[in-house]
Amino acid sequence: MSESLLRDLSEIPNFQIFTTHDSRLKQSSYVSESIPIYSGDNVWKIWEDCIVNSDAVWPVAPETHGILLQLTELIEKNGKILIGSGADTIRITSSKYATYNYLKDAGFNSNPTYKYLDNPYIYDEEGWVGKLDDGAGCEDSRYFQSYAELKRWLSEGREFTHVFQRFLHGQPASVSIMCNHGSFHLLSCNLQKVSLADNYFKYQGSIVNGLSEHWDNFECFVKKIVELFPGLAGYVGIDLMVKNKEYHFLEINPRITTSYVGLNQALGMNPAKLILEFMFPELFYNKVFKMPELPRLIENVIIDE
Repeated sequence: MSESLLRDLSEIPNFQIFTTHDSRLKQSSYVSESIPIYSGDNVWKIWEDCIVNSDAVWPVAPETHGILLQLTELIEKNGKILIGSGADTIRITSSKYATYNYLKDAGFNSNPTYKYLDNPYIYDEEGWVGKLDDGAGCEDSRYFQSYAELKRWLSEGREFTHVFQRFLHGQPASVSIMCNHGSFHLLSCNLQKVSLADNYFKYQGSIVNGLSEHWDNFECFVKKIVELFPGLAGYVGIDLMVKNKEYHFLEINPRITTSYVGLNQALGMNPAKLILEFMFPELFYNKVFKMPELPRLIENVIIDE
């Protein structure tokens, strides 16, 4: 994901880009400067120094363990241009539990999400899913046919870190959108490749625009979410389950997702430049942003994890 973003940013003139990288890996060929991070380094001090020496920051990080939130707070604390959602929005959307309760309070119908201590006994013959509350992808996600087995699994040190939901049959999907504090544009409708083996879920990539026939319905669905989360900004991914013509909300990813990797090819244009023009038209000497017409019926771009 980060390499695809760096490639797209490198194609925009008059930008000087720098980043960090794991010392065990090569520096990206798309940047002139990248700081290697070694075992034992104070990575948060390094990242803050990078933020201080930048005009704008585009954080690429998982929600897990609050990493994305901490980075965003650092960017805001140092008064830099943030290319992404603010800390208040990330604080809610990073948690599946908090997101569900926020949506429920707003009257939006989504798959009920519980914690171990909620202890709701609801029989469901389709089974249950246990997952990390702030996990990315299918991290530590498991299917349970038995409610009792689910409760035992949660009691093994997952009481406060995991949530559980009813299992939903259907087609795993996601949408890639760009947001600007209440307004948005849909970029692609993606088919998620998720397998279930030995009761564990595994994310295996996506087919960018593999569900483009749902474009209009997805757009209506996303509009409701963005209205409820006006703080969403930059690139955002929303996961949902499609069953016939029913759409079930799963989660919001307020960050770059794997589907971004195929967007340049799918759109036939630079998605990073498009997002920056949408969020900051003044940087590109435009008074008013005009959304270009995007292709919907295109050859699918397959991303393998």
